[in-house]
Amino acid sequence: MQERILALFLLLTGISFLHKATTVQAHSWLDCSNLLPSGQCAGYPIGYPTRANPDINTLYTYLISGRPANGPVCQPGRQDIFPSKNPKNLPPASTKPGGKLHLTWQPNGHLEEKRTKVSVYWSGKPNKLIKTRSELSNPQRLLKEMDFASPQNCDDPKNPNTICHGYITIPKGTKPGKYQLVWYWPFDKNPVGEEYSTCFEVDVIAPTTPSTPPKKGSEPVKKPKKPTKTKQPVKPTKKPTKKPTKKSTKPKKTKRDQVLGAIEQMWM
Repeated sequence: MQERILALFLLLTGISFLHKATTVQAHSWLDCSNLLPSGQCAGYPIGYPTRANPDINTLYTYLISGRPANGPVCQPGRQDIFPSKNPKNLPPASTKPGGKLHLTWQPNGHLEEKRTKVSVYWSGKPNKLIKTRSELSNPQRLLKEMDFASPQNCDDPKNPNTICHGYITIPKGTKPGKYQLVWYWPFDKNPVGEEYSTCFEVDVIAPTTPSTPPKKGSEPVKKPKKPTKTKQPVKPTKKPTKKPTKKSTKPKKTKRDQVLGAIEQMWM
């Protein structure tokens, strides 16, 4: 009888331990993917319901339990939509190559617990997605690793829902386009594996090339143009006008007159 009671006790203890081991003990997600210096968020993760939604814990907590190699890294049906279909008031983050993005999240009571790390992954290519957990093992996909929650990166260590901060930089030379990024937090206090992820989009915009003024001395020296001589208008020459000849008023002599004149000369 005592053996049966002991066996039943061990069975119940094992079930209780297994229940505790598989129960979600932490949860968190990315809230903003581009916090401006003004305090306004200018970038939101995919499918974000906002903190104003009372069901955000249920809607947006994505737990990857058991460390499945082929498990989806983005929450199916909400965060695996790419490009994102967020409403206009919740746009994705955007930046230029070489630009820095300011990420924020809440630790939900896990400040400095085990000093866990958050990692941000990407494919480095526009429109190329990371789909499974096994793809995160590729070190070339790691963009940045940072503290999850510590006094150094969180606003108020005494507040369980304080804001924590992290920064990533889009490498220079990144081609313009839409990129999928994965915010990944392996809490792993649970023996079976407890990891949380949030997928977000970043629109990389082509940099503008400002026109630079030419340096001094770089321009060729232009020779002064010789003054062109203005041609004086040629005055038209007046043709000399011929004076009209006066016509003789004397009547012309006839042959008869000429003969008579010659006879007269002879007699004189």
